[in-house]
Parts: sequence; C-alpha cells; structure tokens
Amino acid sequence: MKQTSIKSNLANIGPLLVITLPLLFVGVTAASSLPTDPDIAAILSNVDSNRILNTAQTLQNFRTRQACSDQPEPGHGVTAARDFILAQYKSIPGLQVRLDPFVHTGCPSAPTFNVIAWLPGKHRNRLVIIGGHYDSRTSLVTDSTSDAPGGNDSGAQTAVVLELAECGGGGLLRHRSPEQDAGQQPVEQALVRGHVDVEVTWANQ
Repeated sequence: MKQTSIKSNLANIGPLLVITLPLLFVGVTAASSLPTDPDIAAILSNVDSNRILNTAQTLQNFRTRQACSDQPEPGHGVTAARDFILAQYKSIPGLQVRLDPFVHTGCPSAPTFNVIAWLPGKHRNRLVIIGGHYDSRTSLVTDSTSDAPGGNDSGAQTAVVLELAECGGGGLLRHRSPEQDAGQQPVEQALVRGHVDVEVTWANQ
C-alpha cells in the first residue's frame, strides 16, 4: 500500500511560511509585554507537533475515510479510522468516550458513528464543543473505494482536536466551568447531520 508523506506536501508551502512568519514575530514582539495566562501557557508547552503529524499520517494511511466506505479490507476505510480515533481518546485519562450512531443518508442501511469524548465540568448547563469531521473522500461524494488519503482535510484537524485533549486543554475548560465535548464526526462540512445529532443528544440530557 502506497503511503503519501505529509512532510513532502508541507514543503510546497515553504514560500508562504517565509512571508508570514516575520509578520507573526512582529505580533509576538508587540504583545510580549502583555500578561500571560499560566494555565494556557502550560497547555501550549505540552503540545507535541510530532504527535499531531503522526496522527495525521496514520489517518492518511487508511487510504479512504469516505463516510460509507466501512472497512473493505483490514486497515482500510472509515471504520478502521473510527476505531483508531476511539482508541486514542480512550487512552487519555479522565475522558469519557463513546461511539454515537446516527443514520447517514448516503448509507441508511448501516449506522454511521460519531466518536465522542467528554470531560464533565462544573456546570451541566454549559457546554463547549470542539470537533470536526474525520472523513475524507474524492471529488465524487459517493465514491467509497478510491484512495482519498485526506492528510490535510481532515487528518490534520482531527489530529489537532485530539492533541488538545492529549495536552490538557480539557482540564482548563473543566477548571473554568463548562462541560467539554471533543469529538469527531464522519461527515464533511456540507453534511452536518452528525454534528446536529451530537448537539440534540446533549440538549436532551
């Protein structure tokens, strides 16, 4: 199975980084005199860029994560990707993790699953949702077999949401008040049913 390197793709944006980074440093210099939040600083110090890259690379190597691809062979398809994401959240102490089934219009005969991890907070009537979709597909929305590695969309953002849970961002949210829900939905942005189902489920609890 061919594995595409995310690092090689990132190399293509080198000129953009050269242009934007000096501007970022100007902003940092201007804000250096401002007070910093020690809790946020501690979280940032725990962010592991290699872990983010490894997660995105792993998701990319499932070849396709099209929402109805299921698992055409071991280690291939959205089901294998879902199980990987589920295992990653379950390995983080303090999180409550579950699969949340819903009916996808593209494959109504079998349930599609959100992966939800949450950290109970102090106020049950306040909720922060941090999430995104974990699927990937070709330009043909119904194509559930062709390779669609999706290292950037949505492997990278899935890895960042997971990293927030890994590095302690949930603890800050719990400390400051609300419940936190860090989850992944197997639908593209245009198909928001998964996210809506999550919100409705929480609202009814």
